[in-house]
Amino acid sequence: MTTAAALVLGAGAGIRAYLPVLALGLAARAGLVPLLPGARWVMEPPLLAGLGALALMELLADKVPRVDHLNDLLHTAVRPLAGAVILAASANAVAQRSLPAAVVLGLALAGGTHVVKASSRPLVTALTGGAGNPAASLAEDAAVAVLLVLAVLLPWAGLGVLAALGALALGGLGRMRARRRRGRAGA
Repeated sequence: MTTAAALVLGAGAGIRAYLPVLALGLAARAGLVPLLPGARWVMEPPLLAGLGALALMELLADKVPRVDHLNDLLHTAVRPLAGAVILAASANAVAQRSLPAAVVLGLALAGGTHVVKASSRPLVTALTGGAGNPAASLAEDAAVAVLLVLAVLLPWAGLGVLAALGALALGGLGRMRARRRRGRAGA
């Protein structure tokens, strides 16, 4: 697996914890991406089935206002760990040189993505009374789906899309915070 692909999957784990690990396992099982020696457990059928069930629960929980906040809170530790698993298990240049560096990079990448996701949702809730949460969740689902496909098929394009999504998310987060401050100042 290229380093670009591992980075894209790792970032996706900060939004949806289980889908990127599931994608890594399925892609490895199909022979599309190599794993490091000792990481073949990522493509074992019982783990893949469990990841599929957890992914479905995470996807559904994220559509319900207030439950989505609890979901983000519960996944604050899980999402960075999923990123660490992806970077440490996949045969990428970082993991091949230094497994601890791959783990730290995966933790930081998925953790950073999770912080942006989790900090934007309360703003969406505040601005829309919760009505915008399902739409925000569906947009996140679409972004992760695109990232997963690109990670496996066009990893460098995936990095470009990841950078663009990051810029949009950070810009949108700033605009939402400014709008919320203006609303408080006018009250």
